[in-house]
Amino acid sequence: NHGHRFVNRIRVVLAIARGYTVSELALIFMLDGDTIRRYIRLYKESGINGLLEIHYNGRPSYLTDEQKEKLKEHLCQTIYLEVKSIVEYVNAVFKVKYSIPGMTKLLHELNFVYKKPNIHPSEADAEVQRKWVLN
Repeated sequence: NHGHRFVNRIRVVLAIARGYTVSELALIFMLDGDTIRRYIRLYKESGINGLLEIHYNGRPSYLTDEQKEKLKEHLCQTIYLEVKSIVEYVNAVFKVKYSIPGMTKLLHELNFVYKKPNIHPSEADAEVQRKWVLN
């Protein structure tokens, strides 16, 4: 699953070279600005090889493999809008405390990703649509 991350890293660097801003790329790739800046720094320091390396600097997971499996099953059945809520769930169920960045790393390890929801109106305004079509 690292291949997808490597492709995004390369796309970020190419987009910066084309003039996109960090803010624009954060919206496009649904990444935070610090991640975008880290990709740029990795590229500047080590070129393309810097983008292709796995940079894991965390400590081993606090959860056992069995607990991780139970968490994965739970996450496949429950939608959370914030990592903070998952941290609270893990603390309540497994009595294990995680920081938000620590839980985010664990979620990535378990192949979960955050996708910012798109907001769509529940009902279209017929009058607004009519005016738009006429213009």
